[in-house]
Amino acid sequence: MTDSKQYTQRDDFADRPSTPSYTDPVPDQLKSHWRKEIEKAYKLAVTELGYAGPMPRIDWSLRRMNTAAVAKTQVNEISINTVIALQNTGQDFISDTAAHEVAHLVAHHFGGRGHDRVWKRIASTLGATPQASGRFQTAGSRARNTRRYPFICDCQGHDLGLVRTRKAIDHLPAIMFRCRKCHAGIRPDEKKIDHFDEAMQASIAATKTGGKAPRAKLHTEATFPFVCRCSTHSLASAKAMNVLKASGGRRYVCRHCKGALKPDHSNLNAFTPKMLALMKL
Repeated sequence: MTDSKQYTQRDDFADRPSTPSYTDPVPDQLKSHWRKEIEKAYKLAVTELGYAGPMPRIDWSLRRMNTAAVAKTQVNEISINTVIALQNTGQDFISDTAAHEVAHLVAHHFGGRGHDRVWKRIASTLGATPQASGRFQTAGSRARNTRRYPFICDCQGHDLGLVRTRKAIDHLPAIMFRCRKCHAGIRPDEKKIDHFDEAMQASIAATKTGGKAPRAKLHTEATFPFVCRCSTHSLASAKAMNVLKASGGRRYVCRHCKGALKPDHSNLNAFTPKMLALMKL
């Protein structure tokens, strides 16, 4: 759910700071309140709609701007945004959001997608407002990299975010973006080269030798070892978590041997404590 409908706030957690952060703990009372509302919507889906799926897991790791919660249909999980939950403790908001996300899990079971007619019918049955968004406090929910990088054209300077900067540098010397005023290509400001990361600087410098610069790997992500019947697999963090959470449910399989992906128990040191907990080790 995102931003468009106002809810009444309760005073149960009025002592919380006005702008919490993702490092703030979530009170047990608030967690219990969310769990009760999710269980209420789930039981209603079972009795009224004949839903046969298991009770969804609840996760508090969501860090997405303007998004209160997300239903992860592949792993039967509802992920809640801590910052938004701490600022929006009203009964109406929690019950509506919980029913909204449970409706996504149920709709997926019945062949629905997104906020289609199937979801709207189910959301109404569970007591949620049958619309894609709602209004709530979102201050402090921006968890993205807000760093800006200096670029120039023929008439002025431009500050690009991380995603556009990576795309612009990755395709040098080709021009990816143009100024709306002078229509000239936007390129890195070499007078402020120290504002860029080392990998970015290396890629920019390579274009001076002529021809297309070799693409620099501008960021790295940890990978985790999994095995199937025929080979080993290195999975990124998000995919690895999905595989571990889906054990016993939907299987993630190898394209070649069709065998289920399993953690490589000979290399358990490569996994995080949270992953090891999911493995029950």
